[in-house]
Amino acid sequence: MNRHFLLAISIVGMVALASCGEAPATDQSSTTEQQVNADTLSNGSRPWTYMKMVAIVEDYQLGTDSSAVSPVDDPNFEEYREYRQGVLKRKVVRSKDGRPLYEYLYGPNGWEVRKIYCGNGQENFIGVAKDGEFYGLSQWWYCDGKPEHSGYRYKGKKFGTWTYYKEDGSVDYTEDFGMLEYMDSVRIALSDQG
Repeated sequence: MNRHFLLAISIVGMVALASCGEAPATDQSSTTEQQVNADTLSNGSRPWTYMKMVAIVEDYQLGTDSSAVSPVDDPNFEEYREYRQGVLKRKVVRSKDGRPLYEYLYGPNGWEVRKIYCGNGQENFIGVAKDGEFYGLSQWWYCDGKPEHSGYRYKGKKFGTWTYYKEDGSVDYTEDFGMLEYMDSVRIALSDQG
């Protein structure tokens, strides 16, 4: 697949992450304002999960200089990897015809964007992780692109209000995990260079 196309898809997915699950705008707010509101603290902090994703994508856009393909346990799939100076920058588990199943973009200091795809190529999940634990907003979609559920995590632990949607796009229910004190911890973790 063309690298520029994949990057455009990644950026579109991140924009969707920043805006999915939001109520439809009822005023003259711009799309940018809606995206900022999707992942902003009440004190007006920048949308930190989105900004971490942008930083990881920008790092990937610096380019890669080598790649490798290897088989996986299922003969219908393969693992494709891209490197920059020997450092893994992207890994995709994909079907033999190139359709992605899992995608990982590796950024500086151990941060990564993880994605899961439906068989039709639609993103099914996107989130930011470090050392195997998720931080910030995690978002899931049905295979037709409608939101499935979303919520925040800190070191993989759910906190705050998670929203679950029916297949028609309407809210099914919400679940409150409390522990809102994690909100600032996530912001600090995602804003930190480490």
